[in-house]
Amino acid sequence: MVISETISFKLPFPPTVNNYWIQIGKRRILTRDAREFKNLAYVRIFEFKQTLPENFKLRLQKENLHRNLLLYPPDRRRRDGTNLEKAVDDALVCSALINDDSQIKSWSGKMCDMDIDKKGYVIVELSIL
Repeated sequence: MVISETISFKLPFPPTVNNYWIQIGKRRILTRDAREFKNLAYVRIFEFKQTLPENFKLRLQKENLHRNLLLYPPDRRRRDGTNLEKAVDDALVCSALINDDSQIKSWSGKMCDMDIDKKGYVIVELSIL
């Protein structure tokens, strides 16, 4: 049962928007890293969705949302956190957790300390406004 209006779950560390797309001739396609992230995120979000009540899943599809990201990078390289948001938003839509990323009316995020396992991950928090 969902007690609050906020849910939280963990995803793999997303690729930067700078490395998300590649141009091949006249076609623009996802890079290998982007496809890997999208597939892993889809599975994790699908599993998480199974724990949510149906009425809450319907609200996530229809209502305005606040999205917060806590980013734990795999190494100490400097990163622009805002370049990591698009991959997460696309995963939320592709997995049908939310209907469209235009539902996200407010957002926040924080680049946290490096992941000690050096794999990197992101904690996604979604709140119904």
